[in-house]
Amino acid sequence: MTLNEIIPDRWHIPLPADAVREQFAAGDDDRLDRLAALEEGRLAESMAFLCGYAPGIFDAILTATEPCTDDDYPSGEDALEPFCTTCGAHAGVFTALGMEWRHYRSTGKPAVFDPGHAPVIGWRTPENMTLV
Repeated sequence: MTLNEIIPDRWHIPLPADAVREQFAAGDDDRLDRLAALEEGRLAESMAFLCGYAPGIFDAILTATEPCTDDDYPSGEDALEPFCTTCGAHAGVFTALGMEWRHYRSTGKPAVFDPGHAPVIGWRTPENMTLV
C-alpha cells in the first residue's frame, strides 16, 4: 500500500518546486478568483499555513505587499524635506556614517559638516529652503 492509497490526492501538499511547475501549468486566473472568494478566517488560516510551509516566500509576500507610505506625504513641489531648525541647514541620514541625523551642504554632491550642535529636525517645503 502506498501513501497515495491512504491519503486522497486532493490533500497532496506539493514541494515548492512542484508548486511552481503547477502554477505555470494551471495559469493564475483560477487562483486569483479563488483568493478573492476566500472568507477572512480561511484567508488567515491559509497565510498561517504558508508562514510555516514556506517562510521565505511568506516574508517576501509581506514585504512586497506593504502599503506605500509615499501616499501619506505630498509629492513634487509640495514634498517636505528635513532640515535643522536650529541653524536652517539641510539634514539627512547617511547610512554609511551611521543612523544619526547629520547636517550637510548641498552644492552638487552633498557634504556632511559639523556646525557644533546636533540637528533638531523639522520639515519644510523646497520653496522655504535656504541654502547653508
